[in-house]
Amino acid sequence: MPHIPGQPKPDTSIFSSVNASGSTSQAANISEALEIGAELLLVDEDTSATNFMIRDERMQALVAKEKEPITPFIDQIIPLKKTGVSSILALGGSGDYLDLADTVIMMDAYRCRMVTGEAQRICGEHPTRRQSEGICKELEIKSRIPLPEGLNPSISGRTQAFKCDLPARERIKIKTRGTQEIGFGPDKIDLSALEQLVHDSQTRFIGELFYFLSEKVIDGERNLRQVLDICEEILDRDGLDKVTRTLRGDLARPRRFEVAAALNRLRSLRIKVV
Repeated sequence: MPHIPGQPKPDTSIFSSVNASGSTSQAANISEALEIGAELLLVDEDTSATNFMIRDERMQALVAKEKEPITPFIDQIIPLKKTGVSSILALGGSGDYLDLADTVIMMDAYRCRMVTGEAQRICGEHPTRRQSEGICKELEIKSRIPLPEGLNPSISGRTQAFKCDLPARERIKIKTRGTQEIGFGPDKIDLSALEQLVHDSQTRFIGELFYFLSEKVIDGERNLRQVLDICEEILDRDGLDKVTRTLRGDLARPRRFEVAAALNRLRSLRIKVV
């Protein structure tokens, strides 16, 4: 969603794009995890977007803050901590994060070594000159309400809401391809970047669960966190067979975070923000 000169800038607090960059995708992934109750973020610098993680002093001087819509993760660490969310980062190049670290562990010849005191001393001797780009107000975690018409596994088209046009059994299409993809009606959910899924029994279960949620739980009133809370309560009490169309022995239960991540990758998903 590029900005066109002379037009109002897009509001990145409620943002949608079909062509997300690496930094935008990482920001969305973290926002989605926070939305459903994540209390710990694990971030690997090697697989992260550099401009999402930090903008150093020189880049701040070259590109003004008002021209960069994303607040770097380094400036969200403290606001996240105030909301009860901790962060563990594997770093090798962004030394400015040492200023924020409660604990620093260094890998030294394949052994872990506590170097918190040494890191604090270095920060005192070599203070950073980058300016914080964090927002002053408290971090706001928005809630989204999934709409039932966005989950329709029928291959017959979607001119009506799912609950008002229940398809015949043979017209339901839910098919998985390993841990990489779920076919849900005419849609294909790309899970190739969702490394937390380790077996196709999990993706098969997610496909079945989406069908159950669309019929029994998603009503256009409950937000996504409430939907997943109800789902987990049912699974804890009654087991996996409660949410599947038939008794099956080839399913495994993923975490709520993988269920939400798969749902967020469903192109037909429709939501409203509250």
